[in-house]
Amino acid sequence: MIGVVNRSVFRAGREQAIRYGSAFLLGAFALFALQQMDSHFAVCRNSYSLLNPKIQCGTQARDSEWDYEPLRYAILKKSADLKASGRMQEVSVLFRDLDHGPRFEIGQYDKFQPASLTKVPVMIAVLHHADLDPAILDKTLSYSGSLKVNLNVDDSGETIEPNTPYTIRELLRKMIVYSDNYSYELLTKELNSTPPPTNYHTFLDLNVLRMMTAPKADFISIQSYSNLFAVLYNTGYLSKQNSQLALELLSQSTYHDGLVAGTPENTRVAHKFGQRTISPTESQLHDCGIVYHPAATYILCVMTSGPGFAIQSTAIAEISRTVYEGVTGLLQEKDSRSSADAQTSEEETR
Repeated sequence: MIGVVNRSVFRAGREQAIRYGSAFLLGAFALFALQQMDSHFAVCRNSYSLLNPKIQCGTQARDSEWDYEPLRYAILKKSADLKASGRMQEVSVLFRDLDHGPRFEIGQYDKFQPASLTKVPVMIAVLHHADLDPAILDKTLSYSGSLKVNLNVDDSGETIEPNTPYTIRELLRKMIVYSDNYSYELLTKELNSTPPPTNYHTFLDLNVLRMMTAPKADFISIQSYSNLFAVLYNTGYLSKQNSQLALELLSQSTYHDGLVAGTPENTRVAHKFGQRTISPTESQLHDCGIVYHPAATYILCVMTSGPGFAIQSTAIAEISRTVYEGVTGLLQEKDSRSSADAQTSEEETR
């Protein structure tokens, strides 16, 4: 009898051990899977940190309603004050919340010359070629003699020298980070050596064909230009890798006035500025890009015509600061509302 009881106890113990062991293994497997998934998303987020979170790794940004009407009125008033004071002749502003959707425009029908803003479509066109043939970025280009553009880089070490080979990747960096005209000229010559339909269709797709064929005309569209940044953020034209590369270069720009000056220190801003002297009494300065605000990533594009670059850059910074603070205020308002709703819900439960 004792032997039978012992066998039963043994059998029951063994079955219990198997159940516990299976549960442990399932739990360990689940933990391992979660760790692997978290590791995957961490690597993915780091690899594509400047792209739309909905695009990065299949994750979803939170959906909510954002009311930007008070901010629009604030920018409208600031724009009117700038023109009334004589600090600005024309001001165009476009704001677009890339995470939640709302947008507004002020003075969107004003006409400006693009100046160095054309460097962004050139970069996208080059990277579009690189999506088709990645080896292009390692191709070297050089020039001899002189180029038909003005040298506009203060640090001579960041422009290109004659009879010196540079990879297209290096030229892109100098053209965007330092706004180097020599690199721009060399890259546009390279683009012009490719079959014409390729670049034609690229600029047509991006809705900047007219801007690229007559860059000194007063017709740049603030809507079309701002869309270039949305295209990069949403990987709407280039691969993830090259969209990320483009935004990384734009976020390394050495131009820290304008949009950047209106945001807190260390805020990531992927942007491009353009400036041109029109006459002794008029200059144009523009700054467009993506501001990576903790609450909502947004496009801010400001195009101006005024009496001098210093005055205009300060005005753009003021507009940028107003927008940043407005978005911050909306976040605080929503957090406060959420806390109040949670407290109300808790009281009702009691």
